[in-house]
Amino acid sequence: MMSQEPQKTEFGASNPALTVDHEPWRRDMLMWIVGVVIAIFFLYLSIGLLSNLVARQISDKQESRWFAGKKIVNLTGFEVSDGSDVADFSRCQELLGKLKTNNGLRQLPYNIFLASDKTPNAFAVPGGHIVVTQGLLDLVKSDMGLAMVLAHELGHHQFRDPLRGMGRSLSLSLIVSVFMGGQSTFVRLVMSLVNSSYSREQELRADRFGLALVSSTFHRTAGAFEFFEKVSEHQTSRVHELTSMLSTHPYAPDRIKALKELEAALQK
Repeated sequence: MMSQEPQKTEFGASNPALTVDHEPWRRDMLMWIVGVVIAIFFLYLSIGLLSNLVARQISDKQESRWFAGKKIVNLTGFEVSDGSDVADFSRCQELLGKLKTNNGLRQLPYNIFLASDKTPNAFAVPGGHIVVTQGLLDLVKSDMGLAMVLAHELGHHQFRDPLRGMGRSLSLSLIVSVFMGGQSTFVRLVMSLVNSSYSREQELRADRFGLALVSSTFHRTAGAFEFFEKVSEHQTSRVHELTSMLSTHPYAPDRIKALKELEAALQK
């Protein structure tokens, strides 16, 4: 009589009792991630709209008082000075003096500071402040080129972009901190894509305002595109065009094309 050995239980995928179905867990995790991203996206947009509404309610007098003096400019992280010992900077001061006589500008105490940074740049700070870098002065040599850069920054002030930008930046910091403890690169990337598109809209609007202001102040626009043309020399490839989607500034060749179309319209 043959003895019957107890049947061994096979472990692994062939054993239905030990097979774990990971699909529901993966599906739930994916839905959770999508839900969080959508919630962050709409929360960010909502706070951005609220920031825009608040910015519109701040009067010129209030903005001038709240953001007065060099102290607010120092918060940008740039080392700034009055540029009294830099000859090229005095040209910026003279050009700004002419531009700000335009009666259509907001009533802010417009003033300008020089940052020692070597990267060609200029930006507007709440309160009517404009900062230009030494790198910009080294790059742009013509008065009309500098005037266009300054007029562009005055355009940002005209549309309250510095105030809006401050509100949106605070919103981004708050959202990242609340949802991800400030450590999520993915959330920052999603928000930067939204914010970059918004900022490119601001940049193009400031371009249009700036060129019109230069035209009305100096009655000419020849040489006004110097800064953009020099930037364009380094943005001639398709790679630069695609990566500009992640930038707050528009693709330089497209920017020049739009400005030239506006220039032709102004001349007519």
